[in-house]
Amino acid sequence: MGISTVVIAIFIAASLGLSWVSGDKEQERLHERVAQRGVETRDVEKELGDKNRQFARQSKELKKVKSKLKTELRAKKKVERKLAYEKRQRRLAKERQEQGGTEEKSVEAPASGSEKVTKRTDGGTYERVDREKIRAEIENKVKQEISELESKLRAVEESSRRLEAEMQLRIEEEARKRAEEAWTQAELARVRAEEAAAESLALKDRLEKVKKAKNAVDTALSEQEDALIRAEERLASERVEREKLEERLEGAAEAFDISKAAGDEAIEGASRAVSAAEKATSTAFAPEEIAKSAHEISRLDSARAAAEHELAAKSQEIDLLKSRILEIKAEKEIVSEEAFQSANKLIELKQQLEMANLKESELRDTIKEQKAGYMADLDNAALEKEKSLKVAHDAVVSELEVKLNTASRKLNEMVAEVPALAAEVERAQAKETELGVALRALKSAQSTELARVLGEQEIALKASYRAQSAEALSALQAEVDSAQAKETELGAA
Repeated sequence: MGISTVVIAIFIAASLGLSWVSGDKEQERLHERVAQRGVETRDVEKELGDKNRQFARQSKELKKVKSKLKTELRAKKKVERKLAYEKRQRRLAKERQEQGGTEEKSVEAPASGSEKVTKRTDGGTYERVDREKIRAEIENKVKQEISELESKLRAVEESSRRLEAEMQLRIEEEARKRAEEAWTQAELARVRAEEAAAESLALKDRLEKVKKAKNAVDTALSEQEDALIRAEERLASERVEREKLEERLEGAAEAFDISKAAGDEAIEGASRAVSAAEKATSTAFAPEEIAKSAHEISRLDSARAAAEHELAAKSQEIDLLKSRILEIKAEKEIVSEEAFQSANKLIELKQQLEMANLKESELRDTIKEQKAGYMADLDNAALEKEKSLKVAHDAVVSELEVKLNTASRKLNEMVAEVPALAAEVERAQAKETELGVALRALKSAQSTELARVLGEQEIALKASYRAQSAEALSALQAEVDSAQAKETELGAA
């Protein structure tokens, strides 16, 4: 009984120590997990802030691109205005030149000589041919500039579409990355939740084991109490038997004293009887009484020795029972203390498990809320980005359509002006024919010096007109080249 109790107590102490150590390790691991989840939560918040800053930076870049596009469109408008102004100036210069030539021809005097009339007529033909060439060159230049403007508008529209496609691709890529990161975080949270559930099950199993050990300790304590009660009952019975033996021993001692006194009296009586027998005739009674007294004395001595031996054995057994009772009480106190510590440890483990479950649920709720907020922010940002891009695209397309319509209208106006110009040219040709006839009539009376002066003036007028036209065309070409360079930079941006 004592060895089994000691073994049970040792087993319970070892299990309690193991559960204590494992509980400390589990507590440390739970603290580490809570700290790790806090770090992960801060990392997610930091990444979300980085994404928001990146989105703001991209929005600023888009605003810069839009402002640059508006600047280029304003520059383009200026170029178009300058082009229209140059066309108007060329038309006015042409009209002034035609009016000046008509006045000069009307002022000329008639000359004598058919050769001079032929030369003048040839000069008028040359001038008409030069005017037709200049008109054709101007028309070709205007058509070329209009085609260049249309190509530039198409290039700007294409660059706008390409920029919109790139921004949409970036938004989709960012959304895909964020969705993958959110899925990874959710998967990680799910794995951690499964690990926490497995750890909770392990803790529950450990708690069940501790409960079983506690039940075993309680059973051992009840057995120890039963054994203590039985030992106390046995001790009481042994004490009763000891008291009985002491009473028997006292009775035997009294009987021994009585027997001894009776023996002494018998011996004295025998001696007296012997002396009397010597005096009397009966001598056989004294030896029988002496033998009986000696036998009774020896029997009483043996009974006394047996009683003393039994009393010593009972005293020894009582001492053993007392020591065993003390040991059982000490073991009971130890087991009670260990059971109390185990109960406290069990309560602490339950509290830690509840705290861990509470923190785990809080972390899950926090992760879910952060994930929902993150996805909502991502969707809102994507929608706002898409709306802003759509608005910018619509604005750019509308502006480009307006520009294209304006250019088309100008082209139609120029095309509509071609018949008028042709009519004016025909009228000028008719006037030149009439003037040629008049010149042929007047050259017969005109002097050679006047013809030379008129020829020099005509040549100077043509040279000045050509120089002005060349300067205007070079300035217009420089402005068109600068606008094209700006549009190229815009397309590269």
